[in-house]
Amino acid sequence: MNVVRQVETHPRSGWSITLREKSVLIKMGIMFGKSVFKLRNRTFNTLQEAKEFLKQMDATLSWDRANHALLAHL
Repeated sequence: MNVVRQVETHPRSGWSITLREKSVLIKMGIMFGKSVFKLRNRTFNTLQEAKEFLKQMDATLSWDRANHALLAHL
């Protein structure tokens, strides 16, 4: 564990976003991985909440090229 924690994350590594996760087991796994591997993860109930958060992190993000057919199911 100490060796894993000493490894630095890449400065350009981004965010992992989880939407509408209900499984307690998966939530625990995400929290464990986030802690051990120093991952940046956030969980949201809606796509709109996730978009707002990502826009706060990077105002230059554009959703123009997003596949809206996939986004419609979220």
